[in-house]
Amino acid sequence: MGLMSWTAPRETIALPGGDSFTVRGLCLNDITALWSVFGEELFEVFQGLEGLGTDEDSRNIIVEASLMAWLGKMAVDFPEIVGNVIAVASDEKGELSEIAAQVGTTPVTVQIDALMTIYRLTVTEAGGSKKLVDHLSALAAVVTGLLSAKSTGTGELENLPAS
Repeated sequence: MGLMSWTAPRETIALPGGDSFTVRGLCLNDITALWSVFGEELFEVFQGLEGLGTDEDSRNIIVEASLMAWLGKMAVDFPEIVGNVIAVASDEKGELSEIAAQVGTTPVTVQIDALMTIYRLTVTEAGGSKKLVDHLSALAAVVTGLLSAKSTGTGELENLPAS
């Protein structure tokens, strides 16, 4: 057992007609890739997570209802983000834009089920919703600071190792 033998937990999402696909929680690479495309819109999505309750309340029916309402609102307000999040978490082979477009053709109930599963797998792996949002907020602040330093020419990025 160890890092190289670890695989992200996956869960199956049912499609109408008996077919299905699997999803996993999002990792930092996924969030970074989505952030590079959706930026401010994705920030609004994460801000919405902050109001969903504390980890101690996670089994509370009101928090569950709030999560359902928020995911439904996200599906309506940010359908492109929803399609891309599900596409990334599905690890389907092919072009991400084509997979995201296909996700957009599935019934909204399938999309919400997939989002709830991805959310739960992501939050569970991160140690809870509050911890995840705190870490993502801190990461966003660091990235924003680095990008600001680069754009203002302060030279603070010049000593970073090349990747």
